Amino acid sequence: MQAMQAKQTVVQEAIKNSDYSTWIEAVGKDCPMAQKITQDNFLKFAEAQTKMQEARQIMKELGLEKDGFERNGFRNFMRKEERGVQSQAAQPQQ
Repeated sequence: MQAMQAKQTVVQEAIKNSDYSTWIEAVGKDCPMAQKITQDNFLKFAEAQTKMQEARQIMKELGLEKDGFERNGFRNFMRKEERGVQSQAAQPQQ
């Protein structure tokens, strides 16, 4: 458990410091994300992570973190009947 937390800390610090070399060493080249995140696009990835952290903080300040915003995203702002329509639309037609 401590090893996983230590790895997560290294990954987070690498992203915070825009350090691709440390990040790729921590996550491993066989990590599925490493197939998409390259040295060429790592700065954009780090920027996105920073913005997501900022958004989480704002949601927390607004009292929305307990509403499952991260799991459901915009769905939390839809009425129940709208969510049902969206769920039905996502199901494959037979």
